[in-house]
Amino acid sequence: MTPKSVLFVDSHIMFREIMIPLLEREFPGYTFITASSIKEATPLLEHHAFDLLITDISGLESPWLSMILQARDQSPGTKAIILTSEMSSFWVHRAIREGVLGIVTKTCPVSELVCAIHSVVEGGKHLSPEIAQKFMQHISYSQIGNPMNLLSPRELEIFVQIGHGRRLKSIAKELGLSPCTVAVHKHNIARKTGIITSANIARYCLEHGMLGLKPEQTLLRSPTAEPEAAAA
Repeated sequence: MTPKSVLFVDSHIMFREIMIPLLEREFPGYTFITASSIKEATPLLEHHAFDLLITDISGLESPWLSMILQARDQSPGTKAIILTSEMSSFWVHRAIREGVLGIVTKTCPVSELVCAIHSVVEGGKHLSPEIAQKFMQHISYSQIGNPMNLLSPRELEIFVQIGHGRRLKSIAKELGLSPCTVAVHKHNIARKTGIITSANIARYCLEHGMLGLKPEQTLLRSPTAEPEAAAA
């Protein structure tokens, strides 16, 4: 078995202490590095190229998708597996679209995570049965023109934050962007989707299960310097 470097992120110390010895026995030669939060994982991602990222998306104080994007920026070959207690069909579809290769529910036995790691490392995909069902529920809708498919990751995060009722100035501060940039993104969202008002955005998010995660869990990382978005 080819040695691999794995970053395992979960906010529950008991879960990490139970899982890592089990995985080390199943995958001899693999190096497992743990982190309890995205804040703790960020410097690890900046200084190491990991073959595999396994992260729980619940209980983290920072955005889960940001970590996946950062890992991929650092090492394009990094593969990702999500652990989740609950995930809406919308986020299942979006995670897969953003390159996540495995989604495993935390109610499954350890053997399923082991199977997922084997599949993903060997170039395949793995979805827990209930996650696969949610993906199929969503895919028919996405194929007939889901307007969310028109949004970039940055626009999607702002869309969901507006859906949570946050003001543009608050979103700008959280993302490290100027209020003008966020306003331009909102304009582009309206142009692409036809959903103009904040009230209509909130209604859409509620109706399509987009608010199943806490608002801070949907935010993407903010680059140190992002150019002002163009309205065109």
